[in-house]
Amino acid sequence: MIPSNPESKKDKPTENPRKSTILSKAHSALEEIHTSIEYMKQFEDWEIRLLQENGIDFTNPKEVKRIAEYKPRFNAEDILPLLENKISAKKAKRYPERFDGWSITGLVQANINETKAASYPDRFDNMEIATLVQNDINADLAKSYPKRFNGWEIAELYLAGIKPEQAALCPKKTKTWEFIKLAQAAQQEQPESQQPPTIKGSTPE
Repeated sequence: MIPSNPESKKDKPTENPRKSTILSKAHSALEEIHTSIEYMKQFEDWEIRLLQENGIDFTNPKEVKRIAEYKPRFNAEDILPLLENKISAKKAKRYPERFDGWSITGLVQANINETKAASYPDRFDNMEIATLVQNDINADLAKSYPKRFNGWEIAELYLAGIKPEQAALCPKKTKTWEFIKLAQAAQQEQPESQQPPTIKGSTPE
């Protein structure tokens, strides 16, 4: 019979589970810090200052990652209105490149998705597109008006019943509202004192 080794009966030292947990958490924290530093490299100093002034915590790795998702397309000035209006980076980036953060915010507030916004040509900015949409003027109709007219003017012409081919007859030196009055007077014999139509949406000052 083989004698037993008394040392084999001794309990083997076991690893402290609490210590393992602490080390694992420390390792994860270091990795998050390293990742945050890499994300922060995408921002200029002025951007970090601006974002911090507006409540962004750059010591929070998750916060830094969320903000970095807007890069490289958007800078801090673009990101702030998007954050304020809870527009994710993924959603914002679906809009055409010609729109900045402020423009995208305006389009979202007007319930204009990226597909509809993209259907309007570059000659129209976000506010003009919103005015056209609010007045039921689709992209194809807006495109058919002469390029000399902006979105607000097209809305005025459309609401006055003036078609694109009629608008093309407007002399270049004649203001849009004056042309509308002349056209209405000629067609309906309305008094010249008639005011131009009121369009939906904001108009430039």
